Amino acid sequence: MRHAAPILGMLCALAAPALFAGTVVTLEVRGDPGHELVTLALEGHDLRVDRGPVEGAPTTSLIFRGASREMLFLDHGKPETLPYDAHTIHRIAEAMASGAASGDAEGGTGAPRTTLTERDGSGVTRGWAWREVELRSAGRPVATARAAAAVELGLEPADLAVVGDLLDFVEPISGPFGDSFGLRFPVDRSLAALAAAGRFPILLRSRAKDGSEATSSLVSIESVSLPPERFEDPGYPRPSFEMHGH
Repeated sequence: MRHAAPILGMLCALAAPALFAGTVVTLEVRGDPGHELVTLALEGHDLRVDRGPVEGAPTTSLIFRGASREMLFLDHGKPETLPYDAHTIHRIAEAMASGAASGDAEGGTGAPRTTLTERDGSGVTRGWAWREVELRSAGRPVATARAAAAVELGLEPADLAVVGDLLDFVEPISGPFGDSFGLRFPVDRSLAALAAAGRFPILLRSRAKDGSEATSSLVSIESVSLPPERFEDPGYPRPSFEMHGH
């Protein structure tokens, strides 16, 4: 009987679902379309973004699998899943370009490079030391941030690399159609530019071309064990429409 406990422990471990070591970042966003809570679950080449009211379940989610280059947009209210792979993105970009050529729609020409410049100003918020930076795109200021060193927040460069991978994936449709994915705030080129510089915003004030503004505040960063289903399709119906080739 003395071997029973180790054997039972092994059986329990085999029966338990596999967990991935990951990071969950929680952000509070104020602006258009309102006051939201956003979580970013990061694990290797995978990213999940959940958006919803401050109190309540997420209304939409985006899952990006970097290794297979595919993205799922989940509408929990309908519910439905919109899948996007490289072929789908290419077809949407072609349709947008065709619409722009005919004058029916604006094409997705990709986003210009976002650069950051340090400004005067520094401080400490909840123990996080930050420096003030300005982010510009095509010579136009698009955001200001109180940015901390990512490693000081417990984030490694590899943790945030997937953010840039996602934005590169949707680059061909980063015009008005791309905005409908909910990528403008807070997962946008400003965040990717900060991540590439080894920074992460404690506070990010963003401004879009249409004048709409949003403020993203860091609530928490936690190292957690993530179940694999966090990055899987929940099995929602997939609408049949030509753009997705179904």
